[in-house]
Amino acid sequence: MTLRRPSTGQAEIMNQTLTGKLPTGWDAIDKAQLAKVIWGIFSTYIAPEVAQKLTSKVSGPPGATRELNLVLNGDFKGVGISFAAQF
Repeated sequence: MTLRRPSTGQAEIMNQTLTGKLPTGWDAIDKAQLAKVIWGIFSTYIAPEVAQKLTSKVSGPPGATRELNLVLNGDFKGVGISFAAQF
């Protein structure tokens, strides 16, 4: 039988359940979701031309190489294994 480690989100929920402390203010906001909403509003309603120019510059030329990085941390003391692959 193998034990599964809880994800960070599950650990945060478990900590909130055990301690009874809920995040407040800026800590309670999902920053990734907030960025998606702001970008969606900006690119759809505020300045779609500017957003299109930005995304075309960031996306790179056709045929550009992509890189995938994977870091595995065995413990949270900075020791781990890093893999990189270009395709």
